[in-house]
Amino acid sequence: SRQAGASRWADALKASRFFAGVEDARRAMDSGLTDKAQAIAEDLVRMNYEEPQPALEVLAEIYEQKGRFADAADLYSQAGEGGTGNETRLRSRAARGRALAAAAQGDDFMAEQEFHNGLMIDSNDPWIRYEFARFMIRKGRRVEAESLISSLSQSTSTDAVYASALVHQDLGNALAASALIDRIPEAQRTPAMRSFAIGIKTESAIQRAKAMAEVGQKTGAISALRQIGAMSALPAARRAQVADALFDLNDTAAASS
Repeated sequence: SRQAGASRWADALKASRFFAGVEDARRAMDSGLTDKAQAIAEDLVRMNYEEPQPALEVLAEIYEQKGRFADAADLYSQAGEGGTGNETRLRSRAARGRALAAAAQGDDFMAEQEFHNGLMIDSNDPWIRYEFARFMIRKGRRVEAESLISSLSQSTSTDAVYASALVHQDLGNALAASALIDRIPEAQRTPAMRSFAIGIKTESAIQRAKAMAEVGQKTGAISALRQIGAMSALPAARRAQVADALFDLNDTAAASS
């Protein structure tokens, strides 16, 4: 019984280390430390923990960020075979990975086939719709892309609304993207969503200011842009966008400040 007790403690310690490692990998990934996250996740997979799905999934996400779509698809497939109850979602992600890998290799036919396959597996997955829409935009199929994401725009899911906003930005619809991100409560926004919200609001404000200037409301346009440029939380890249817009409106003093 002493041996059995020691075994239970060893199993508990291994599980604790495994799940703590998964959290460490996700924290590193969320902080942009993808190499560190990858090293942690790969070590976790090599642990041969009896339920490796969380480690396989986080490593797949890291590989996706690095453009290793085929490797990510393989890991999602492995994770989906583990019987975690998330098989549908993971199979859809595997199809998405295969589609992105095919697109990266210039095989548009196979990419489209895998995108459709993923949608059949899980039509509610916003991210396969997002990637398929971006694929269509790159091919000049804007109308099809807009149709594909129409259901996302009407969804109450935070991820779906965010994915729709991202595609609208790719389509050049900054005002629509801004309206969509506004639907996500501040408390539910991830750091990426907050950064996107600041950026898209800057873009939509610039678009509105230019439209105002075109109808003779130049003073109001300059005033609106100055207010945005004065925001302390505005990132340097966005501040440069505002400065460029002010310069275009001949407000060189504010543009250079």
